[in-house]
Amino acid sequence: MAYNFFEDWLEDDPEVLYRGLVPQNVTRPFLNYFNSQFGNVYGDYLGGLGRTALSGQEPTQSFGNYLEQFPFMKRWQDLTSQERGETPGRFAPRLRWSL
Repeated sequence: MAYNFFEDWLEDDPEVLYRGLVPQNVTRPFLNYFNSQFGNVYGDYLGGLGRTALSGQEPTQSFGNYLEQFPFMKRWQDLTSQERGETPGRFAPRLRWSL
C-alpha cells in the first residue's frame, strides 16, 4: 500500500478529519448538531485511549478509525426532538375552543 501524506495530516488535525467524516447528505439541523459536537466526540475518543492504556494494552486506534465506526445516525436518532432542534407544533396552530 502506498504512503498517503494526507492520512498523517488528517490525524495531526483531528477537527479537519472529524468535519470531513461527518455525513454530508443530511439535514441542516443534523450538520449543525454534529459540527458543534467535535469536542465531545474527540473527548470520548481520548477517554477510550486512556481506558485502553490503563487496562495495560497499547492504545493503537486512530481517530480516523474511531470516526469510521462512529454511529452518527444512531446518536442523532437517540436525541429527543427538542435536542434535534425540531419544534413540531411550530406550524400547527393550537386548538381553540369557543364557548
